[in-house]
Amino acid sequence: MRPHAEAHFAEVDGGVEPRRKFRLDEPLMKAIADAGSLKTVIARHDGSLVGYYTWNIAPDIESAGLLIAQQGAWYVDPGHPRVAVMMWDVAIASLKALGVQCVFPHHRMQGRGAHIGRFFKRRGAKKIQDSYVLWIGDS
Repeated sequence: MRPHAEAHFAEVDGGVEPRRKFRLDEPLMKAIADAGSLKTVIARHDGSLVGYYTWNIAPDIESAGLLIAQQGAWYVDPGHPRVAVMMWDVAIASLKALGVQCVFPHHRMQGRGAHIGRFFKRRGAKKIQDSYVLWIGDS
């Protein structure tokens, strides 16, 4: 997945905060997955990986007893738009089967997904926030 993750990072984060460099923490991802808190959907075409979708699953600390999922990375190689919709459907069904009751999808403001909010709204989602990045570390 590394080449896809690098391409995704370049597409949606490239140039936004130049001091935030792509450096996948594979041991942390494995630990989160082993703990049952990471759901990954993989898409293949003719045996080759063409996309992935991750969700971070956790209890909602603001709503006791509610299991939620925050969308992580969602990337599909160019030229496979229908795959993205199928991945959404598979992800939602898989999360429901795990007992997740509320999901929080998002999108970045650059890249091919910049306007995917319309897709989320057609699926019944409501816009609840805008997010920002602010570097506060050393230069």
